[in-house]
Amino acid sequence: MNYFTYRYLLFKLNKQKDKLNRSFNELSNKNPNNDTNEYQNKLADLGYEDNCLQEDIALLKTRYLRDLASKLSLPIPDWKENEMWEQDGQQGRYYLTNKGITYLRDSIRKEQKESKEIIFQWVAFIVGTIIGLLGAITGLVAVYKK
Repeated sequence: MNYFTYRYLLFKLNKQKDKLNRSFNELSNKNPNNDTNEYQNKLADLGYEDNCLQEDIALLKTRYLRDLASKLSLPIPDWKENEMWEQDGQQGRYYLTNKGITYLRDSIRKEQKESKEIIFQWVAFIVGTIIGLLGAITGLVAVYKK
């Protein structure tokens, strides 16, 4: 999954979550007497939908980070590490916890930084060589003109 697809899907999920939060606020404002069964049922439905959306967001983040880590040939935390993975309640799918997300992001950033440093070293070497050659050519042209 590329970055733009990830950001678009995350935007859509967050938009759904905002809509759900507005529904919750409207329900709370309309019902000052919060003890009716209908209110409790609607509240439970909204809570369930919110939980599903949070899990979908976590699954999307996990999928994106796993894809990125795989492209960079980085190790992904083992499924058996309870502090790195959590299982969703509906379908039994696993997603990264906040600690797992932080670990994977740190690994990805470190790898990307190292690869950029290598590229910058080569660019600096090539640019330095070109500037040196230009200086030498300019010096030779100046000497031959005399």
